[in-house]
Amino acid sequence: MREEKQVHVRLNGKHKKIEDLLGMEKKGTSTLNSESRKIKVPLRDSGKTIVDFEKHKAASEEPVPFWDDGKSLKSPKLPPVNRKKKSSISTVKLPIGFLRSRVFLSIAAAILVGGAFGMMLLSLFTGGESTAGESTMMGTQSTSGDNLPIAAAIDEDENVMASLPPLDLYLVQAGAFSTEEKGNEIASSLKDKGFPSRLIEENGTHYLFVGAGADRESADQLAAVLESQGQETYVKPYTVSTDHLQLNEDLHAYLLEGITWISKAADITVDDIAGGTPSDEEITEFFATGQAWQDNLEQVTVSNDQVEQLLVQWMEQSQSVMSVYSANVSSSAFAWEMQGAILNSLITYKELLSTLELNEGS
Repeated sequence: MREEKQVHVRLNGKHKKIEDLLGMEKKGTSTLNSESRKIKVPLRDSGKTIVDFEKHKAASEEPVPFWDDGKSLKSPKLPPVNRKKKSSISTVKLPIGFLRSRVFLSIAAAILVGGAFGMMLLSLFTGGESTAGESTMMGTQSTSGDNLPIAAAIDEDENVMASLPPLDLYLVQAGAFSTEEKGNEIASSLKDKGFPSRLIEENGTHYLFVGAGADRESADQLAAVLESQGQETYVKPYTVSTDHLQLNEDLHAYLLEGITWISKAADITVDDIAGGTPSDEEITEFFATGQAWQDNLEQVTVSNDQVEQLLVQWMEQSQSVMSVYSANVSSSAFAWEMQGAILNSLITYKELLSTLELNEGS
């Protein structure tokens, strides 16, 4: 005889028996069609199946740890997304010992010294320009607006920056010597032949010059005449100039007229030596330049005795040339003598500029 299976449910500490579905079917389904299909509920083989709701309730209320201890299944877990990822950039950390090493200290010291030296050079080269710029701005502001009366009250004789054009000549050179004695020996022999000769010392070398032309063509004509007399020559450009000088207006005009006169005198004398005759226009222009030069000297005032002496000497050296051509005397013999006066005037002008620069710096 088959044993009936029973289901017991514990509710509030009491057991309650639930009738077998097969038995209930016999009582409650008598009205159903006999051909209806019966529902079979599979039951476990164990004799009794008991569901304890109190145990489930107690288990659900059991406290769980807040952190993940790795043991509890219900411990909180990190969400699967937006988790912190390890950075792929690695940071290189220098050991403290490296910062104290000699190599590091040497590099740091070199950087500091180099930076300081660079700033010093920068201030050295840019300091003068910035100072000049500020001076220019101050001068510009002082000549505008209400400052005009002050500018007008400045003394007219006050020195101003004035630039002189260079004195450019082509000199005929007869030799270069390491000692002045040897140069004077050759110069004396040339004077005996009727040729001018002047020694000019530069950087320890004594150059012997025997003529001057306003351009290379004129100097080549002089060199050809000398070579025909058996004298070897060499034509070289020669410039006397100055970067800047503190000159008043009268002194600047005097020096400028002197430069012009030397160039014109060289042209006239070379024409004479080459067998030509200066035109009346050239003679008139030459004398007009000399007269303007002399008039400017009368207006010049200087406070240095040496400068004053050189200014007068420079003018006196031109008198021989002026007197010859004022008498309408034209010959190659006089022309060579005038070439000597031009060379003397060139040497004096060079000494005059050097003295003015030296006097300005003192």
